Amino acid sequence: MGDPENSIEPKNNIGAIIVMSDDNPVGIIAERDIIEKIIRVGKDLDETRAEEIMTSPPYLLSQ
Repeated sequence: MGDPENSIEPKNNIGAIIVMSDDNPVGIIAERDIIEKIIRVGKDLDETRAEEIMTSPPYLLSQ
């Protein structure tokens, strides 16, 4: 499936990913979350768990 951190790049036009657990959305990680919560504070991306930086619960919209 590929590395999520490599998917959230401007060249891929993907600015966020949905974090799933048992086929249910439990959070969202945006490009801004990675910048603010990992890069700016000097955390190691490989050592950071999704739960530490995701927005949870995600806001869901329906039509």
